[in-house]
Amino acid sequence: MSLPIVACVLLLTVLASSQFVNGCYTSIFAFGDSIIDTGNYISLISKGLLQYDEIPNCSTPPYGETFFHHPTGRCSDGRLIIDFIAEHYGLPLLPPYSGGGNANPGGGVNFAVIGAPALTDDVLQADWSYSRDNISMMSQINMFKSLLPSICKTSSCDEIFDKSLIIFGSFGSNDYAPTMLSKRVEDAYRLQPLIVNAIGSAIEELIKLGVVNIMVPGMLPVGCLAGFNNETGVIACCGSGGPYNAEGDTKCGYPSSHACNDPSSYIEWDGAHLTQAANRWIARGLLSGLYTSPNITASCSTSTSAMWI
Repeated sequence: MSLPIVACVLLLTVLASSQFVNGCYTSIFAFGDSIIDTGNYISLISKGLLQYDEIPNCSTPPYGETFFHHPTGRCSDGRLIIDFIAEHYGLPLLPPYSGGGNANPGGGVNFAVIGAPALTDDVLQADWSYSRDNISMMSQINMFKSLLPSICKTSSCDEIFDKSLIIFGSFGSNDYAPTMLSKRVEDAYRLQPLIVNAIGSAIEELIKLGVVNIMVPGMLPVGCLAGFNNETGVIACCGSGGPYNAEGDTKCGYPSSHACNDPSSYIEWDGAHLTQAANRWIARGLLSGLYTSPNITASCSTSTSAMWI
């Protein structure tokens, strides 16, 4: 189960490694969408800072049932890829920035938000019915900038960044979503260079800020997901209807939905996101170095390198 998922998901990873000793990363800062959001979306909703729509808010049972035993805002039955990465480096699970994660940024902060696009509303040309600029990729970078005085309060930013891992993404799925629903491939082709250029510019912005260890995962193979009526036999664990258990009006978390008995035997959790079991396999593939070149553990050495997969 693990090898095809890792090969499809992690299309591109870049790591610019600095020179440091005394172990590996001491903090992680994350940006992205629902693949790595650990609670920002539901926190923003509860504060009235974000409008709820048909995006799964991942705040109702059975989300979180496998590991946390209650919903945490993670779009899975348990831990996400970023949780396994944090555990691997002996760090606490990343707190969401909007949930008070900015109070103690020592071990890192998660800025990712469910539904976050790479592009701003004006570039997307109002493909969505409401503004997403306040959770977009650049908005998350601006949150990071606002937190820098707190991060670098007791040590220089260079010293902090030398031992920090920046996980940037994935981004793009939410920009393409309207085109996948309308099945207008020409719209997807129109967006592709815009998204790639935007992500590239954002990475350059982070480098200018002084970050040195940047991982950039590729998008999930969203066309293969059950929620987009794929024809692969990949069935969602949580739902209540349709050939792939991911009908639009009976999504996971709705009163009529239910979860499978053993999520660990499934790849897909709710038709748009993966199970904890799949997230674990992807994280293992990354951390083993099998799907990174050079090996991700090289970032803990004293050599400067670039990592692609």
